[in-house]
Amino acid sequence: MIDEHTPKGGLVDKLKGIVSGYLLAELLQYQFYVYIKVDNFPLYDFIRERFPVYLQSGTNEAVSFNKKQARPVMIYNHLPLSFRWTVWRLRQISQIHLYCNLDLTCLIKKSTKTEAIRIWGQSFNKLFYFDTAIVNAFPAIPLNVKRIGVHLRFMSLLGDFQDSGVDPHLLPDQQVALIDLCKGRLKQLLTNDVSNSVFFLFTDSVRFIDSVLGDAEIAGMNRTFIADKKNIAHTGLMSEVSVLERAVRDFYFLSRCDKVYLIKGPGMHNSDFSRYSCYLQNTEFSIIHLDNNL
Repeated sequence: MIDEHTPKGGLVDKLKGIVSGYLLAELLQYQFYVYIKVDNFPLYDFIRERFPVYLQSGTNEAVSFNKKQARPVMIYNHLPLSFRWTVWRLRQISQIHLYCNLDLTCLIKKSTKTEAIRIWGQSFNKLFYFDTAIVNAFPAIPLNVKRIGVHLRFMSLLGDFQDSGVDPHLLPDQQVALIDLCKGRLKQLLTNDVSNSVFFLFTDSVRFIDSVLGDAEIAGMNRTFIADKKNIAHTGLMSEVSVLERAVRDFYFLSRCDKVYLIKGPGMHNSDFSRYSCYLQNTEFSIIHLDNNL
C-alpha cells in the first residue's frame, strides 16, 4: 500500500516493501497487487510491470476497505517478534493491506543473506522492468570501459538537503572537514584505478558535487566523471514527479555499474539505496567506512 497512510520513506523503502509483499503473497498463495493512491508518486511511469500488479487511485475495485474483508498490516522499521505467528495470523485475513519498508526475504524464504540477495533481485526483475526513457538515459559507454559507481548519503549534514525529520547539525568547519574527508577517499579510488574507468557520482548533496567538480587535483587526473545536480531531493518529502524520476534513474544507473562503493563518513547514512540497486544484476558492492572524528 502506497497511500496517505504510508509513513515517510524513500524509493528503496517502498521497493523493499513491494518485494516483501510479493514474496509474502507467494507464501500465503494470495493474489498480489501494488495499490498506489499518491498523486505525486507515479512509480508505474518509471518502473513498469511485467504482468498486472499496479492498482491506481480511481481503479480500486479490487481493493476492499470493508473491515470484515481487509485489515491493514504495519511492518515498519521493526521486524515482527514472531514471524511464524504473524504468518498464521495473516492467513485469517481475506485481504491484507501491507505497509512495509523492510526486506523480509530471509524470513519468508528461510534463506541465508547471500541467497536472500539473489532472491530479492530475481523477484524484482520478475515483477518489473525500467521504462525505456530511464534505460535510454544511461550514457553510451564502450563495453570495454569499466563503470564505477560512488554513492554518498550525507542526509542533512551539509545543510543543503532536507531529510525526513533530520536537521543540519554540523558546524560550518565540520561540514568542510567532512567534504574534504570524503573527497580524500574519492581521490584514492581515482588514483588506485588503473583501468581508466568511468566514474558515476551519486549523492544527495549538490554542495559535494560542486566541490568535487571544482577540485583542481581531481580535474588534473583527467577522469570521466558523470554527476547530475538536477532534482536532488527526498522522494518522501517532495511533490515534484521529477524527483521520483531522478531517484529511479539513479537506482537504474547504479545497477548498471560494474562495481559500486558506498562512502560512509562520520554521521553519514548507511544507505540501502546503492546496496539494493546492486542486487538487481549481482553487482559488486563495497562500503568504505571513514571513522575519523570531525
